[in-house]
Amino acid sequence: MTCSSTTNATAAAARRLLSPLAADLQARGLIHAVTSPALLTPARLSTPLTLYTGIDPTAPSPHIGNLLPLTASLRFLLHGHNVLALIGGATGSIGDPSGRATERSSLSSAVLAANEAGITTQVHRFFENGVQYATRRGYTPSAHAGKVDVVNNKHWTSKLSLIDFLDQVGRHARVSAMLARDSVASRMQSDQGISFTEFTYQLVQANDFAHLHRERGCTLQIGGSDQWGNIVAGLDLIRRTCSSSGASAGTDGDDNDNDKVFGLTLPLVTTSTGEKFGKSAGNAVWLDPAMTSPYDYFQFWMRTHDADVGTYLKMYTLLPLDHIAHVMHAHAQRPEDRSAQNVLASEMTELVHAPEALSKVKKMSGMLFAKDGKGIRDVVDREGGVGEVVAAFEGDPRLIRVRWADLGDGTAPASVAEVFAKAGACRSKSEAIKLAKKGGLYLNQDRITDAQAQKLTRADLIGGQLCLLRTGKSNYWILQVVMD
Repeated sequence: MTCSSTTNATAAAARRLLSPLAADLQARGLIHAVTSPALLTPARLSTPLTLYTGIDPTAPSPHIGNLLPLTASLRFLLHGHNVLALIGGATGSIGDPSGRATERSSLSSAVLAANEAGITTQVHRFFENGVQYATRRGYTPSAHAGKVDVVNNKHWTSKLSLIDFLDQVGRHARVSAMLARDSVASRMQSDQGISFTEFTYQLVQANDFAHLHRERGCTLQIGGSDQWGNIVAGLDLIRRTCSSSGASAGTDGDDNDNDKVFGLTLPLVTTSTGEKFGKSAGNAVWLDPAMTSPYDYFQFWMRTHDADVGTYLKMYTLLPLDHIAHVMHAHAQRPEDRSAQNVLASEMTELVHAPEALSKVKKMSGMLFAKDGKGIRDVVDREGGVGEVVAAFEGDPRLIRVRWADLGDGTAPASVAEVFAKAGACRSKSEAIKLAKKGGLYLNQDRITDAQAQKLTRADLIGGQLCLLRTGKSNYWILQVVMD
């Protein structure tokens, strides 16, 4: 037996000691750390537990960086466990120092309230879509299927006076342990330091865990690896405040296996080049379709590096591991086809935005990435005509409508330069002319060499209405010309 096969056999044997859910999480690389291995056993996960994961309302929508805790929670939900999705109305007003070199800017009450409402809507939407997506992937909800509830820590934190907080929470905290947290220690060594407000963040989050443990029977918190210190603070608070009732925190070295509470952290996701996952050209990728369109969300996943796509398929989708292995084998034969990226983008778009949005995205991609005019016409015909294609683009800023009468002077066809300017694809006709001379202007994927001399004719309108405008390598517009 080779060293590799011995290692695989050992890993397989270890997984047999885990619950099916824990074995799947481990095989997908989703377990970074756990406060006690007892959490992962069949004895612990064979009966429903209640877990929570939190999102602070620093923006009106969750972003890609929030997606891993959400999908991990969905996996627990599908195995019959209950999920509390916590919106940090209180913690969001403080700002988590974890993973940050500077303090977050304070948000006004109005902005926080709007962000809380937006995130609450999107979290509900994610789990509703997620359960439906899972059902389409063969997951059969059990008779004791888990439930999702969205809670806001502002509702209980706002009821605590400063004296109450110091008495109920601060009394049980040890400053030496707080200073040792990575999020605090790294900031203490920086020029900016850390404010008292940020320093107390871990206590406010710890109180959330303790509150949900008392009131909702919550025994597990899930978060990113940067949340380890905050999670452990919660376990410590529960241990100190609930000891009289026999409850104990599940940390290594604690042999009491009754009524434990646990923490599980997920890996920090980075690209193969070491970049932080979830940024697109410096901009966050949001789950709210009004902030990042389903098309742009799909394209974000399509741009995944070959070295990362297999990892992301395991971590983010519900596809079986053997199916993912088949996808990656096929991808390795012809990586230029980006078939694995297409599977990843399709799965993630369906999960977050539902099948209808994915269908529209596929139609949009077919139009925008057709190789030539014939290819564009083929897409229009295949999708059922101009009306279907326009419906797919409806609401997307790439769809531009102009009246035929507004193009040209009424006696002669409009120049291509004027068309691009009218559509907003170029700031002016002169810019379009210059861009054409540099080889960066395309009409129906045909390069325009003289934007002033070349005219837009009815023959250029696919289905009598549409043409595809492009500047550079990746800036597209669908122009719908309305006839009078």
